[in-house]
Amino acid sequence: MAVLTKQKITDDPGKAVAHTAVASTDHFEPDEHTLFMVKNNSGAAVTVTFVTPVTHAGKSVGDSQVTVGAGNEFLFGPFPRRLYADPANDGLCRVNYSATASIVASVYSL
Repeated sequence: MAVLTKQKITDDPGKAVAHTAVASTDHFEPDEHTLFMVKNNSGAAVTVTFVTPVTHAGKSVGDSQVTVGAGNEFLFGPFPRRLYADPANDGLCRVNYSATASIVASVYSL
């Protein structure tokens, strides 16, 4: 497990993007200004699951799940705290990957 650090998006046109190799489970601080990027450098699709630990009217809210094809990258977000902050995990959002080889991610704050 790793806690991914948010990178602040600024008006600096020369700012480099830093991707991090993923673990089977990563965490990040969710909010309405957070974006999450996954880059799949592998030869097969990978499923990315953003866990929603909340319930509504006694029923679990389904996790957000997306398949990222081989060689593709996707940008996800925002991540409202009311849906993604896990109180049992210091208010962090948990993200799981179906595979980790050649997968990198980064988290951004607008």
